[in-house]
Amino acid sequence: MRELDPNEVYDRALSRGGQAGLDEDERVIYVLKEFEVFIQMEGWFGFFTGSRAYLYPELRRSLELCGASGSLAVLDDFEAYLGRSGVEIEEEAIATWYEGASVPSPLPDWAERFTAQDDERWAQLRRYLASRDVKLVDRLANEPPSPLVQGLMAMLTKPNRDLN
Repeated sequence: MRELDPNEVYDRALSRGGQAGLDEDERVIYVLKEFEVFIQMEGWFGFFTGSRAYLYPELRRSLELCGASGSLAVLDDFEAYLGRSGVEIEEEAIATWYEGASVPSPLPDWAERFTAQDDERWAQLRRYLASRDVKLVDRLANEPPSPLVQGLMAMLTKPNRDLN
């Protein structure tokens, strides 16, 4: 069975400027990680109006491949909301609408809803990749903490005698 670490795949893709050179399984991992990271850093609309908007069709395809229905439901709701607002699922149309004065407030928190699906999404991805003889691993989780982290952990768990 082939092993893939999502963090290693993501880092490799970033160092190469994107998906170039990634195989099908790695692209699925990359696009999911990229979306998750991007919405944390730039916000939900930052993804759809920014430099990674072109990944949206592949994001949907990746979620469909692995059967992540909860995550797809969030995207479906977002698309339906835009459709009801007369906005096409296209970077410039979303940007024009989002930056305009007619955006209702507050908007649904699609990023929070998508993030709430993390466990389901990654469990579905694990099942999908296992069917392709690929195992997701987290190599960092298996390494002991660095001496610096061990020292910080010791400081945090040591009773504070000044408070007694």
